[in-house]
Amino acid sequence: MPIKVQLVFEDNDGGPAVVQEVAQLERNTLAPGTLGLTLAVAKTLLQTLQSHLVQQQTSAYQQQYQTCPHCQQPCLVKDYR
Repeated sequence: MPIKVQLVFEDNDGGPAVVQEVAQLERNTLAPGTLGLTLAVAKTLLQTLQSHLVQQQTSAYQQQYQTCPHCQQPCLVKDYR
């Protein structure tokens, strides 16, 4: 049984949804011992999911703060210290 895990990011502004494939799993025989995910597969899946999630959130954050929230002018500072 092929299993595909996808992450769908929807835009709040009504833009197109971004679909990213996280993993593809293949289960050949179904038995009580093969139900669910193994710990190794679950850790890999979570790591990949977290990577995609952080990339999308970082991109959205950067888009959100391209303009100054106070004066609406483009931000020219690249680093705040």
